[in-house]
Amino acid sequence: MTSVLLDKIKEKAPFTYLCVLFCWAANAYIEIGHYFVSKTLFARVLDGKPYVNDFVLYYLAAKLAARGSAVNIYDPGIQEAVVEQIVAPVKPDLNFYMQYPPYFFSAISPLSVLSIGTAYIVWVVSWIVVTTISLWLFVKDSITTVFGRVFAVVAVLATFPCWLTVELGQATLFQLPATVAYFLLLRRDKPFLSGLISGILFVKLQYVPIYLLCGLIIGRWQYAAGAAISACALALLALITLGSDNLAVYPHALLFAETSNKVSGISVYSMQNVRGELFILFGRETGFTHAIIIAAYGLSILVIAAMWIKLYPRLSTTLTREKAFNYCAGATVLLMLCSSPHTHVHDFVMAAIPAILFYPLCLSTSTSAVQKALKFAIVSAPLLTWIFFIGQVVFIVAKMEPYLLWSAAVLSLASVQLRRQISTTNQVG
Repeated sequence: MTSVLLDKIKEKAPFTYLCVLFCWAANAYIEIGHYFVSKTLFARVLDGKPYVNDFVLYYLAAKLAARGSAVNIYDPGIQEAVVEQIVAPVKPDLNFYMQYPPYFFSAISPLSVLSIGTAYIVWVVSWIVVTTISLWLFVKDSITTVFGRVFAVVAVLATFPCWLTVELGQATLFQLPATVAYFLLLRRDKPFLSGLISGILFVKLQYVPIYLLCGLIIGRWQYAAGAAISACALALLALITLGSDNLAVYPHALLFAETSNKVSGISVYSMQNVRGELFILFGRETGFTHAIIIAAYGLSILVIAAMWIKLYPRLSTTLTREKAFNYCAGATVLLMLCSSPHTHVHDFVMAAIPAILFYPLCLSTSTSAVQKALKFAIVSAPLLTWIFFIGQVVFIVAKMEPYLLWSAAVLSLASVQLRRQISTTNQVG
């Protein structure tokens, strides 16, 4: 009787878990609706301190771009005045500064004709639709059942990073589907199209070197041609709409945003990367920690390059080309997130990519401890992200960045499991 009951529980567990995730996500997103209706989504006071939503910066960018070359879009005083007008009566403590590349201002300028509330709805709904479609196309190659695909999409949308991305209206909303398309096109031997897609990925400059590196190694001149066309089109758009002066001042604006103590928006202690871990360990940033951060980023670039140049061809001869690609792509994303000098919690919505790509490693007939641990880390990730949020004070006190630890664990477990599968394949062969 006990055995029959356990079998029934195991049979129903996936559907039960899906329902739990769906209900949790529904309640979480409804809360964003409450913020919106109560007019506290874009700016509110928490514990006596003003809180300003990231989407305010994007709306600011749209408003400034609408003025064209008549205004210096990176002038801190001009930006501060427009932000205060948007979020009134809340007044930010520091200048909430927008340092994205000029072409982002140009691309988002159509939102300027809408109210900030309508612009937010258009922005978020559009990208949720695009994200859902891209995830569905992405998982169907790795997960064969309809239930499995539905579960994967719901699980991603139910994570705290995804919820936070929607609440903030963060640009990571388009980073995820664009990265999915980037890897899908490379895997399907369409590097030129992948290069064209890369234009969308050029907004977050901290990840650009790795996107370009992988694209050039895999797609060579075809990827380079697509990326060059995309970059030139974006630069031309910015030049026409904003003028050459705004393009020329961008490097100074980026330096100002990263080094000035007069701007907000960069919380190093909460970054889920090597930089964030060093900050909570040492309590501050120094020349020594900066050197470690740069070295870690440089080392990760070298490792990723070696992986695609050396490991990928070797894996392709032992496994299928698709399995080899999936492992290298998943490892690339995790290394990119952990080593980048600028990775916040919302950026970890992109961890959905390695989770999906590594999941088939959990489906072999063996039931080793490594396989079970990897499956647990992937399947429980949606709930773990909320535990990371609820217990964030505990993690800070313990001097641990939980997403960094999760990434290291998943990458290590996936690597060991892949090695065991290769060993098994060689023995059978």
